[in-house]
Amino acid sequence: MRAAASLIDTRQEVSRMARFLYSGRVAIAAALVAPVAVAAVLLPLRASWSNTNVALVLVVVVVAVAALGTRVAGAVAALSAAAWFDFFFTRPYERFTITKSADVKTAVLLLLVGLAVSQLAARARRLRVIAITDAGYLAQIHGTAELTKTATSRVRVPARPSATPRIRRDRDGGSVPLGGRAMGASNG
Repeated sequence: MRAAASLIDTRQEVSRMARFLYSGRVAIAAALVAPVAVAAVLLPLRASWSNTNVALVLVVVVVAVAALGTRVAGAVAALSAAAWFDFFFTRPYERFTITKSADVKTAVLLLLVGLAVSQLAARARRLRVIAITDAGYLAQIHGTAELTKTATSRVRVPARPSATPRIRRDRDGGSVPLGGRAMGASNG
């Protein structure tokens, strides 16, 4: 009984994860909107904050989108964050050009970190689904073990149901059924 309830809980968790993983449209929308929204909020601080600090805040946005969305959404968020970092925080402002090499490095690192985090988040989600599924299988095994504890029947269950006997090869290459004599051998 406990194993059946555990299996139902596991299936519900897998179903919840599937709905979460297929909410790609919402995640892509967040990937497009969140970086530009945060960049707009940080815009008044452009004169007092270094570009590195702005990039770090944008990385947090990318990490949030990647953790809650899909791999594609994380990659889109990384691209969006790098683009809006370039547009709002590098000179010349409000153009998609970067003149300083340090800002180029920061933008490239922002993009690379975002892509790496997206990949790691996707892997973590996949491993979670595997762990949930394996927990369901383990619950089934425990349920079967509980049933065998309570079984009182003395009926012998074959260890390996098979219609044909297993055959091994003897030293001379002849076929020998396991536990028997070589085929074609005499009884004398």
